[in-house]
Amino acid sequence: MQEVVLNSINIKVGEHATVELEDNSGSTGYSWVIGHKPDSLWLEGIEYISPASPVVPGKPGKRVFKFFGAEKCNDSIQFILVRIWEPSTAQITTYKVTVN
Repeated sequence: MQEVVLNSINIKVGEHATVELEDNSGSTGYSWVIGHKPDSLWLEGIEYISPASPVVPGKPGKRVFKFFGAEKCNDSIQFILVRIWEPSTAQITTYKVTVN
């Protein structure tokens, strides 16, 4: 089965990159899987940006992932979003990552 690449991230060694993904209130959030060479890409932090204050159920906010390119690689990251009310319908977003 061929992997479908939805997006790509190009980072130079020593640079930072941000990935913003939609996240609906009530989700359990994202988990992620980095490909075969995890030392090449460091996860620096995750932040949730609410669409409103107070949070409005069902209105999407953003989950922001910040990465650092530690060494050269060609890799991938999968972000998996699972909602509390529908765990069987996980959404998977795959990014092709190139650290130059």
